[in-house]
Amino acid sequence: MNQIEKMWGKIYDFEYVSFDIFDTLLFRTVLSPEDVFDIVQYIYNKKHDNKIRNFKETRIRYEIKLRNSDKNREITLEKIYNSLPYTEEIKKELCYLEKYTEINSCIPNTPMLELMQKCSECNKKIIIVSDMYLDRDTIEKMLRKIGITCRYRLFLSSEEGVTKKSGRLFPKVIDILGVRSSDIIHFGDNEYSDIKMAEKAGIKAETRLICTKDIDLYQRRNNTIKYKHLDAIFKNEYRGEDVSEYRIGYTVVGPLLYAFCDWLHEQKTRNNYEKVFFVSREGYLIQKIYKEMFPDDTTQYIYLNKNLLRFPLLNAECSMTNLINTLPIKNTYSIIELLNVLYVGNNEKYYKKFRDVNMISRKDILDGKYDDVFKEVFDDVKEELKKQNEYLLGYLKQEGFFDGRNFLVNNSINGNGQMMIKKILQKNNISVEILGVQFVKSRKCREALQDKCISWISDSNLSGRYTMKFNRYALLLEHIMFEPSGTAVRFDRDIDGKYLVICASQQEESNNNTLIQNLQENAIRFVHDYKRTVPLKLSVKTIKTFDYLFRYPKKHDINLLKNIYDVDYDGSDLLYLKMNWKQIQYKEGNNLIRLFFLNLYEEMYDELKASVSVIKRKVNEIRGK
Repeated sequence: MNQIEKMWGKIYDFEYVSFDIFDTLLFRTVLSPEDVFDIVQYIYNKKHDNKIRNFKETRIRYEIKLRNSDKNREITLEKIYNSLPYTEEIKKELCYLEKYTEINSCIPNTPMLELMQKCSECNKKIIIVSDMYLDRDTIEKMLRKIGITCRYRLFLSSEEGVTKKSGRLFPKVIDILGVRSSDIIHFGDNEYSDIKMAEKAGIKAETRLICTKDIDLYQRRNNTIKYKHLDAIFKNEYRGEDVSEYRIGYTVVGPLLYAFCDWLHEQKTRNNYEKVFFVSREGYLIQKIYKEMFPDDTTQYIYLNKNLLRFPLLNAECSMTNLINTLPIKNTYSIIELLNVLYVGNNEKYYKKFRDVNMISRKDILDGKYDDVFKEVFDDVKEELKKQNEYLLGYLKQEGFFDGRNFLVNNSINGNGQMMIKKILQKNNISVEILGVQFVKSRKCREALQDKCISWISDSNLSGRYTMKFNRYALLLEHIMFEPSGTAVRFDRDIDGKYLVICASQQEESNNNTLIQNLQENAIRFVHDYKRTVPLKLSVKTIKTFDYLFRYPKKHDINLLKNIYDVDYDGSDLLYLKMNWKQIQYKEGNNLIRLFFLNLYEEMYDELKASVSVIKRKVNEIRGK
């Protein structure tokens, strides 16, 4: 039996069911009611040059002053604003903003709304009784926003002139209804106003139902109104689901991608790009969130990974350097691995050709040591190189890639994909303006693409160490954003001439799908919920919370994330981390969670080294004296 069914047993015999509003039927997305005033000031100051200061303190002080003038009577919002020391124009706008913020900062208390709906369906008479200075129109808009559609009768202290707290509102409600107090049961959150005062009036009183909200969030060091607003949303919207999926998807990934997409939209508008292309597979979630935020913008999901660009790139210039740049970065590669990506791995003649070679180093490849050895291989696949180049160009034309200026969003760091596309198009004498958009960009990317690539995280808006940190855990974020399908491997064409993208089977990665889908759904739900509130602008600093996830991972989150795999990831160079006091070794296959601990211990090691350096310097200074 759930809590609503249990409570229904107490309601059954009553004709009237009464509900409080604030913290009963709804919650505000603020940690305290007074935080609404901070939001009002924030919104006002964003619009005006004549900034107001200390609005919260002023607003509270004048309300208290009015209440002290007559402690038994309720005051109204209009009376409060009429007393404030601002011009009439400013007071009018501030009053409007407070109503706007109150309406848009409320979210439903789901169990209580379900209970109210059951009461309505069972023909109970519903009344709503609240101590509130807001006017009826504002309150009713708030109730509609949280989804109340049933019939009710509303009693407000601002209209009745008396409050629940004074003990005078409940008796007045009984008189107006013309019923016995024993006919009413009331639900509220306040032990004094809702429970004690209702019982004093002869009304049966019960404490409101509420979802479990015991959730441990990653701590924020920023105590601004934006982050207090976020924390309130996190705690109030938690519905008791898997805590790790909620904590990572809703409270970490969701705000991060919301802020990124908001910045992305600003850049698109500023640079006057009509269409945004999101590159597979990590562009999958980014596009979904962007469309949730900006449904009127033209967006497109496009397949352009290294596998698809490998053959067109080799068609432009056959070289081992180009081949190796399309593969995961490792110190060594097996011959069979290189032959397989060229689709000749099962050819017996190549086994004979390379019978004395098993593994070859990346350095040797980049130095050109194997160019001559692979020349025969490249010659054998040249027709396929030409065909894939033709199909790539046909696919890009089909998708409208050549129709205008392209805004290309991806999770690259080095900008390799954009550089490959640039080289391929130049070889085919095709001129297209492309602006790459990334989370971060490396020095290599900055030098190669210059102003044709922009990044969200930079030294100008965030400490440089966060760029370095993001590089470390970008792979895990990338997988959280993945489309639930295998990686695209080649182009094809159907009988109607339409260009198709063929994806590989997922194999081990298929185990990720349910987990990643749940994380993505939580991230999208955050964006949806945040839009329904007062969406204060989030900045690049949301990346810090993602950083906290790595620096101070919670046990359950580690257990969740350790299930994410990458079949291409070879962490052999990351398996060992040597310190003066400890050697750490991980042997868990292609498990991305290794990055968690390796990054964590790497930071500890760096901090330890820095501390030792400081101590040595102090010792030397003392010795010098």
